[in-house]
Amino acid sequence: MIEFRKQTDSGHSGFSLVEALIAFSLLVVSLAGLLVTFQGVGKETNFTDEHYSAMFLAQKVLEDINNKTIDNPHFFSELIHAAEGEEKSVVNGCSPYFQLLENTVNFDRLLPSEDLPIATGPLFEQLKNYSVQVSSAFVEDPATKEPYSNLRKVKIKIRWKSKDNSLQDYEISQFINGIDEEEFKKFPEIFVSTEIKKKIADGGAAKISELLEGQNISEYIKTNPGADAKVIQDLGEFIYFVRETIDKDAARLDEIQSCESDSGLLISSPDPLNNIKAAELLKKIARMYEDRTLSICYSFLLLRDYLNGNLAKAFAEPVLIGKTLSSSLRDLSFSLEDISDLSFQVPLALAAAERSYLRLINSPFVEIIPKRKEPDYLKKAIDIEKLGLLEKPENNDSEKQLGSLRKTIGSIEARFIGHHPNFTDYLRKEKEICQDQKTFRNYYSGIVQYFEYVGSIPAITKKIIASIPPGYIKK
Repeated sequence: MIEFRKQTDSGHSGFSLVEALIAFSLLVVSLAGLLVTFQGVGKETNFTDEHYSAMFLAQKVLEDINNKTIDNPHFFSELIHAAEGEEKSVVNGCSPYFQLLENTVNFDRLLPSEDLPIATGPLFEQLKNYSVQVSSAFVEDPATKEPYSNLRKVKIKIRWKSKDNSLQDYEISQFINGIDEEEFKKFPEIFVSTEIKKKIADGGAAKISELLEGQNISEYIKTNPGADAKVIQDLGEFIYFVRETIDKDAARLDEIQSCESDSGLLISSPDPLNNIKAAELLKKIARMYEDRTLSICYSFLLLRDYLNGNLAKAFAEPVLIGKTLSSSLRDLSFSLEDISDLSFQVPLALAAAERSYLRLINSPFVEIIPKRKEPDYLKKAIDIEKLGLLEKPENNDSEKQLGSLRKTIGSIEARFIGHHPNFTDYLRKEKEICQDQKTFRNYYSGIVQYFEYVGSIPAITKKIIASIPPGYIKK
């Protein structure tokens, strides 16, 4: 369950000017996909102070979009839905990207009602002739010509009428990465590189050769009428990949436990510097738990085709794998039992990842980590808790837990409102998604299907093992 410390407004420190400049500099350096064009309509364009204003306005919008996409992952879907956006004036509050921060009382807190539009004054006179249009389009994969689901080309066009009444444009565009909310409604897919496929294929062939005491599949099927090379290869790949998955997970757990032990010693130390070291170590532990969860989930996606394909044939029809391999079916079935046991680790891995991120936003570490990083850890904890709820069946307990999460999100929003507008936009959308079980599970219906598949793995493996003909089971 997400819990966090209380904090007064006076205890909150916002971005300093230096931090903002550094962040903006890093942003500009990273814009490898940045494209800029200037054009005048009907005549040659002379570079004037108006063009500098247009450049400032376009960069301001681009910076806003980058920050919104980073701080509020839901904003990427808003970009998609906006598509070819309307052209709007930059003054009088017409565009959501242009409001002037006129609050001069509470420098660390600015409520939406205090964020006033540019409606009067010298800045209004300077910008009243400018308009902005933000549009976005999917980027095509050059090989397949299919659009990338997670990449958009965002274009910002600034238009104004110059002092000589000619119409001028300034255009800037950038590639923006994110996740479209529609992707959550699809069963997760994975991309397996050619290199990984070859590694699994080679590992599977080597495993079969080991079981056949050096004989390869081609030689083996010549002396085993009815044996199917593809079924045998798939069996070898499954055994190889399961062993690799189990071994890597065990190694990862050993590393996590070692780091947990080290962090415990640092936390118990009276030296304040050791708390800083412990915080850094806890960040690493949180990432490792998260990586463990993702690795297990990735493995189950990759194994899905084997479980639904030739693997069942290999156990139910021993003739397909030949005499030598079929005589060891009961021993080979241990791989099925291993993957069944691993499926029960998913909720445990999720809980450990959530717990680790929450430790970073509670005493004593919350006083150490930069305040600007706190929303990042809260987003991680919220996302992981949502996954934990999606993994569980829909019942009264899960409804109560969803209600508790919704209440917690509201508390976090109340704490950050006025300090972190993009993050509070994210939280408002999260409350909307979590309003009830139906809305919540429909929004993430693809993930629900995935967890239903993971939950079915023990039954699938049990059925496959049960299909082994009695004469092939070693007691």
